[in-house]
Amino acid sequence: FRSEKLGFAKLKTFVDSKPGAILLDAGDMTHGTTFATISSGVSVVELMNKLGYKAMTPGNHDYNYGKEGLAKLAEVADFPILQANILDGNGNKVLEANTIIEVEGIKVGIFGIATPETKTKSNPINTEGLTFADYIKSAEEQVAELKEQGANIVVALVHLGLDLASEERSDVLAEKVSGIDVIIDGHSHTELPEGKLVNGALIAQSAYHLKNVGEVTITVEDGKVVSKVAKLNTYEDLKALDPNADIAAAIEEVEESNKPFLERVVGKTEVELDGVRENVRAGETNLGNLLTDAMLDVSGADIALTNGGGIRASIEAGDITMGQILQSFPFTNYPVVIELKGAEVLEALEFGVDSAPEVVGKFPHVGGMTFKYDVNQPAGERVFDVKV
Repeated sequence: FRSEKLGFAKLKTFVDSKPGAILLDAGDMTHGTTFATISSGVSVVELMNKLGYKAMTPGNHDYNYGKEGLAKLAEVADFPILQANILDGNGNKVLEANTIIEVEGIKVGIFGIATPETKTKSNPINTEGLTFADYIKSAEEQVAELKEQGANIVVALVHLGLDLASEERSDVLAEKVSGIDVIIDGHSHTELPEGKLVNGALIAQSAYHLKNVGEVTITVEDGKVVSKVAKLNTYEDLKALDPNADIAAAIEEVEESNKPFLERVVGKTEVELDGVRENVRAGETNLGNLLTDAMLDVSGADIALTNGGGIRASIEAGDITMGQILQSFPFTNYPVVIELKGAEVLEALEFGVDSAPEVVGKFPHVGGMTFKYDVNQPAGERVFDVKV
């Protein structure tokens, strides 16, 4: 909520200056900072209530506290958390599928779609027992239902993204499902300055971490949409805004109550421990090495393997606090010991480097072993000289 990102207090000021605006979020809102992690996301949702959010859809990381944790957040929220395509063991929807919000006599229908990648992009235990229905079919059903209820505008609030490595994407949704006016998207952290028009649907995405505030303006005449325009309000555009005093005070209160836990010193380092995204997702770093050595130490295993995408921040030289640990490792993961054949270890390493030197979250950091790989070789045939 700091640095070159706008922050909730100024966001509230901006939203209050836009009468009739519907504030929405496309997911991954309740994790990733110590502010969120300590309360399992509750502190963030309580702030969202104060900001006047009207709906959100859960991202893969909103499942980090388990399906029970997300259900609790839905109870805390004064707004619906929407997903139409995740079902329980009985085939029932886990959360609300859609909502209709009326603005000046115009009915805005909003439905939510969660990424099926949640199964693997949060700990698989978190979605055990849940089924992901076909997202295209789910969206078609939602469009029909909302139109039947008299929606003048149909908005898909989705956590799908535009990453070509993903099969389920917002552009595919737009291509295959007619009747959607606007798709508010997340997941891939794409910056779309003017949105992206696909099959009549305007896809809007604003990058990440409140770097920008996305704004979509829709004009309706005689109950029909006649124009829709997307723009990004950048940090530079909005940084001069006065922060809303109530929101700033609420943030301060949470931070004060977290201080004793976060400021506890748990270690010391004489060098900076490198957790920079571009480094840990493209090669090994000293923080990755320290982490895998620690995994060996606590587990007694022969080798350790973790993915660079699980390391989220560097740790500066000096005393190490619990707050820094949680900033670097916000997912509160734990080591699991399994027995593997050498061929399986090799397969895991090949998978981890198959797109190197691209910056990808699966890059393998290892302990108790060394390996080499050659990016000039085809994927699946890159790893050699593996030594335990």
